[in-house]
Amino acid sequence: MNTIGSINISLEIFSSILSLIIIVCLSISENRNTRLNRLFIIMLAFNIGVLLSDAVTWILDSNTQWYSYYLIRIANFCVYSFGYIILAFFNDYLITYLAGKTKISRIPVYVISGLCAAAVLLVFISQFNHMYYYFDENNVYHRSEWYWLSQVWAIIIMLTDTAIIILYRKAMNRREFISFLSYGVLPVAAMIIQILVYGLTLLYIGTTLSLLIIYVSIQVEQTKLLKAKDQELAESRISIMLSQIQPHFLYNVLVVIKQLCDIDPPKAKEAVMEFAEYLRGNLDSLQLKTPIPFDKELRHVENYLSLEKKRFGDLVSLELDIHVRDFLIPSLTLQPLVENAVRYGVSRTQGGTIRITAAEADEQIVITVADDGAGFDPSHTGRDGRSHVGIENVRNRLAAMCCGTLTVNSAPGKGTIVTITLPRKNLQAVKAGIRR
Repeated sequence: MNTIGSINISLEIFSSILSLIIIVCLSISENRNTRLNRLFIIMLAFNIGVLLSDAVTWILDSNTQWYSYYLIRIANFCVYSFGYIILAFFNDYLITYLAGKTKISRIPVYVISGLCAAAVLLVFISQFNHMYYYFDENNVYHRSEWYWLSQVWAIIIMLTDTAIIILYRKAMNRREFISFLSYGVLPVAAMIIQILVYGLTLLYIGTTLSLLIIYVSIQVEQTKLLKAKDQELAESRISIMLSQIQPHFLYNVLVVIKQLCDIDPPKAKEAVMEFAEYLRGNLDSLQLKTPIPFDKELRHVENYLSLEKKRFGDLVSLELDIHVRDFLIPSLTLQPLVENAVRYGVSRTQGGTIRITAAEADEQIVITVADDGAGFDPSHTGRDGRSHVGIENVRNRLAAMCCGTLTVNSAPGKGTIVTITLPRKNLQAVKAGIRR
């Protein structure tokens, strides 16, 4: 074996060990079950496959033993195919990462996956018609006239990823932008060096180096952010509970119960039980780290409104239009929104109706809480006399616990509509995790 071959094998084995170390680190990290982590681990696993397969081709080059005939062909097929597979998973990783920061379509993932599948298919066909490469009678690798086509697939995919990175650069900070861009720049630089130094294989080393940069710059930072978010969620549970058990509400309910004790003792007893259930629901939320069944949250809302109706009577009414119930939702998601509707909506007018809907559309659960009360101007948030802490808490917990979103549409005199959107796929994953 020549010197260049020895250098290639050494670099590829070293890169394989480095990739394996990163896989172990990711596998034992606290956020190992996130989609980004899983995608990154898969990329690293295939990268190890590429590196070791290429090392095998160098070791067996010119070896005419019978076992070499098969091993070198299998290894070479893996080198070509695994390279395309890594590109497909990198595109999925990139789109998934950007989806956590901005709105982006997953169409590129499907297109790139299709291109990679077609590229792998052509590599398989090349085993028979030798359009990309062939081995001579001495078991030595040679490029064929259509070899350039195998590189075109990779170039198109890498240019597409680079275009996406540049197009969505404003959604990333400088460190993230440079890290992702390295996945296109370093392999290209390695290809140029390979052209200048014949026989030196640096493409897969460059890929490993760029994955290392992404790991250090993005994956480690993601772990830190998740830890900070968990701490923020833990601290917010207390503030959520305190913000929902408002002193004015406690006072009003107790006054109503006092009055009922004089005029309708059975109804007073009923109100005490409802009030106890309401307080239990709020206090229980402090202990919950996972979403709860939607029906349980809905019962808490009905319990709260039953107490409010003791004060307002028929001035406050509730309409339910529920078409889907089999999903999970963070505790104290609906109740703060309904309380806002009562406190700032219908109570400021001649009464009104609060309408809660739940339906499934396009693999998403859509929940709305609407009232026909006073409404407000969203552009004047913070200057309208309202407390928006409860809504912000709900929005943050939806995003952190089930990748959900919350939007508010309102106008003075036209009521308010709060829309919650939850991805069905994510909820199923959360539900499965709770069962385990």
